[in-house]
Amino acid sequence: GQPKIFQAIAKDGLLPAAFAKENSNRTPIFSVLASGIFLAVLTTFVNAKKSLDDMIVFGTLTALSTLCVGLILVRFDNLKESKQLATISSCVFTACSLAIKPVSTSLSLMLTSIISAVGMGIPFLCLSYLFIKHSTKLASKSTAFSCPLMPVIPCMAILANSWVMMSLDNMTDVICQFTVWTLLGLLIYFTYGIFHSKLKTEHA
Repeated sequence: GQPKIFQAIAKDGLLPAAFAKENSNRTPIFSVLASGIFLAVLTTFVNAKKSLDDMIVFGTLTALSTLCVGLILVRFDNLKESKQLATISSCVFTACSLAIKPVSTSLSLMLTSIISAVGMGIPFLCLSYLFIKHSTKLASKSTAFSCPLMPVIPCMAILANSWVMMSLDNMTDVICQFTVWTLLGLLIYFTYGIFHSKLKTEHA
């Protein structure tokens, strides 16, 4: 799947065009070769069982949670006055959901329930209020995909992802590794992607 991800990113201009180029069989051959060589070198020097398993799970769940947050915020593109509140509420809900698992292991059930109710309940109610108040304006305009019961389903998905992420073994190592990969991605973005983004060109 990684070559197709590289291809999609390259089509947006965030990676060199070679990653998006296909051969006569419509295979992104450069992406396939680059992914294969990189992973072959990586697994030669890294203990995949100890170092990569949990990080891959952590990274995938982080991406899915980010997608859920984006799914909420994209509805507010035409409602600028409420987007800031929606952004803050989504981020607070996500941050608190990540803390629930560690908190539940060190505090009593009652205290955990109170912290959960306040930390996630308030931002969730804010999002629910916005979606109810602006139900017509926030309705999905997509003809290909629409998520029902907004913001309930995305918030449930974020909570489930966070619980699994915080249940992984060796969380300190996982977070350190994930941070390194994230910084590498940001380095590529700020040295190449930001200057070649097709989205940026379209809005220029």
